Formats: sequence, C-alpha cells, structure tokens
Amino acid sequence: MQGFYQGLPDLVDSVIEAYQGRYGELVEYPDQVVELSEYKDSLEFVMFLKILLEEDRYVLGDASEIQNLVDGIAELIDSTIYKLTFLK
Repeated sequence: MQGFYQGLPDLVDSVIEAYQGRYGELVEYPDQVVELSEYKDSLEFVMFLKILLEEDRYVLGDASEIQNLVDGIAELIDSTIYKLTFLK
C-alpha cells in the first residue's frame, strides 16, 4: 500500500493541472474525506476507488491527454489490486 499512497497524489495532481490548463479555468474541488473504517480491508477500499474512477471519469471530458493521465491512476489501482490479491 505504500507505493499506492505515495503514487496516487502526484497522479491526481497531474490530472487536475492538465484539466485546468486545457480548459483554462481553475476549478474548486471539495475536500472529500473517506473513512477507511467503512471498509473491511485495503482491498475493499481500493476496489471502491476502481469503481468510482470507472463510473466518474467521463466528467473530465474526452481529451486524450487527460484520459491518458486517468489511465495512469487506473493502472496504479489495478496493480495494487493485483498485489493485495495475489502477493499476500
């Protein structure tokens, strides 16, 4: 999980910066607090993020450079799911 927690913030920042640069606007993003205690384990939490990303990525538009950055987040999530599932 260390690699996940270290990698995710930079990937998210890249998406935000690219989106704001492409569309020329600063967007206010609400702070969203996730209670980890709501999930039985790390795998369940990461699976939740996977579903959230798949369902909501459309809100960023269809610009390929932004969607490629989102793909990087999806890749990190998938890799983390693999590690949590098979490399116990």
